[in-house]
Amino acid sequence: MKFKPIRPVKPIEKVENQRFGEERALYGARGLQVENCRFEGEEDGESALKEGRQITVLDSYFALRYPFWHDVALTVRNCEMTETCRAPFWYDKDVTMDGCKMHGVKAFRDRPSSGGGPGRSTSSTPRFRASTPSSAVPGSSRAGCAFRASTPSSTSRTPRSPKAPSTPRTPSGTPRTSPSATA
Repeated sequence: MKFKPIRPVKPIEKVENQRFGEERALYGARGLQVENCRFEGEEDGESALKEGRQITVLDSYFALRYPFWHDVALTVRNCEMTETCRAPFWYDKDVTMDGCKMHGVKAFRDRPSSGGGPGRSTSSTPRFRASTPSSAVPGSSRAGCAFRASTPSSTSRTPRSPKAPSTPRTPSGTPRTSPSATA
């Protein structure tokens, strides 16, 4: 019997009380906990935590665009994302949010469900979980923190048949005939 070698668990690296403004400040991070940090500044950087894995972000502030693109196993708690924090959660997988305030637009976009190449997923498991309803977050965006998305299964959609031309009907429901057709 063959056994797979056990991969050592990487200890969580902790980043606290920092300010990040540059482009891709923590790009590709693995096993990271970010706490009480601010992502803002004149540098106007984008994609601060892009393509990360196993990231937890707590009590932080985001004023820069696209902070969480293509992340996997992401937990975001008690964070605020301003109007300038556009499109924060695009193409992520396994995201958990709790107690967040989101003021920007285009907050979520799911990975395409067809295919299987890079950036594509064929999984039918939920991608986003949230425990705070959007109505409980004053000033939150349309999605708030209550967004839940999953990839639709192939059986959940029924193709629409083309709409047949409607035949005029009488009040009793029988087809109405035109006067020229009876003469």
